This record gives sequence, structure tokens and C-alpha cells, in this order.
Amino acid sequence: MNGDLSHSLSVFERGELPNVKEDFSDTTWREFQALATGEGDFQPTLPASAGDRFAQVSASEQLLTFIDANERVCPNPQAWHTLYTMLAKAAGPFATLPPPPPVDAAHWPTTSAAVKKMCLLNHCEWAASQGLEVPALDFLVALREDEWLHNAK
Repeated sequence: MNGDLSHSLSVFERGELPNVKEDFSDTTWREFQALATGEGDFQPTLPASAGDRFAQVSASEQLLTFIDANERVCPNPQAWHTLYTMLAKAAGPFATLPPPPPVDAAHWPTTSAAVKKMCLLNHCEWAASQGLEVPALDFLVALREDEWLHNAK
């Protein structure tokens, strides 16, 4: 991803929220005052890394979340064909069915964005069924934004 956080983060990107317990004791009030004045012995707050945010989210959920970000529809035909070939090779002879093919170049101009997106989602579902969602995610994350078809804004 390009590091642009101008969009709101999804539920998956925010991470898990802690359980909050309110405490109105004198000790809590003293701790609050120490924190507010900077007198307490508190460690600085550190930002979570991207890996921490995704720690409890399955690879399949990460894959779908990534695809939906930035109005992405699907990779361009060349990149998509590369993904298809990589996944078919990774599945090897043990796959019961080959991955569903991407939209081919001959039908690309006449296929709607919605159908292209459905084809990519079917492709990702197949990858997950073969335990290949992590290589699929790694491949798609490595693509530049100009290697994606995007919905018109």
C-alpha cells in the first residue's frame, strides 16, 4: 500500500479494542492527575505496526479488505494472468480444479467492472480453498496502483 491514511480505516485495520472498566477511586484520580501533569512514571505510547493491526484477521479477510480499498476492481490483464499462472503452479497436481481463469484480453473491453470484480473474488475464493490466500495477497499488495482497474469515482 502507498501509506496514504486519508481514508478511514476498516474494522480489520483498527485492531481489537480493549475492555474498558471505569474506576472512580482516589488512586485512579491521583494516577490521572500524574498523567495529566507529566509527573507519573508512564512509558510513551507507541503506534501499532501494520502487522499488529492485521494479527487477528485471517488472510482471506485481509485479501478481501485489500481488494476493496481504493476502489480497486481487479488487476490489469497482464498482472492478473501472472497471478493466475503463479497460483496454478503453486497448487500443483493436488488441486482438484484449476483456478478460475481471469477475464481474457479479448473480452476485457466488453466485460463490466462488476463482472471483472466477481471473477477476481472467485479467483480469491479458489486460492483460499487451496490454502494459497497468503501468496495471492502478497502478489496483489506488491502491485502498483496503476496495475489495477479502479471504479470510476
